[in-house]
Amino acid sequence: MNWIILLYIVGLVFVCAEIFVPGAVCGIIGTACIIISIVMCYSVKGPEFGSYFLTGAVIITGIGILLASKLFPKTKMGKSLTLQSSETNYSSGKDNSYLLNKTGLAISYLRPSGIVEIDGERIDVVTEGAFIERGSHIKVVEVEGARIVVRGIQKEIT
Repeated sequence: MNWIILLYIVGLVFVCAEIFVPGAVCGIIGTACIIISIVMCYSVKGPEFGSYFLTGAVIITGIGILLASKLFPKTKMGKSLTLQSSETNYSSGKDNSYLLNKTGLAISYLRPSGIVEIDGERIDVVTEGAFIERGSHIKVVEVEGARIVVRGIQKEIT
């Protein structure tokens, strides 16, 4: 009986280690150890005790995985492997909202993406889906993060 319990504990340790070690090797070894311990319990102690052992194994394994995932990040090793702080005031790109409703000139063909010039600045843009010829006048109709959407316009001659 000692071997059965020892094999189960080894399996539980491997399954809990799988939460933190990438790869599935620990999970496969742990699952195999747990299943072998349950099968051994059925064959050595009989179906009644085997069923009790199986029920206990399911409950203890669930509790073990839950505790490992909650307590491990608080240990010294867990702190060295997990992110402890987050970045504040981080911006993934510059704010392009000032471009909304501005007009410019298509430097390249926009089919549907390309380059335009607005106020002397070259900007990567996309159209609403239409092809726009190089040299055509455009207007920014939507700005969503780094995505700038333009539409071709007819420039009035004054």
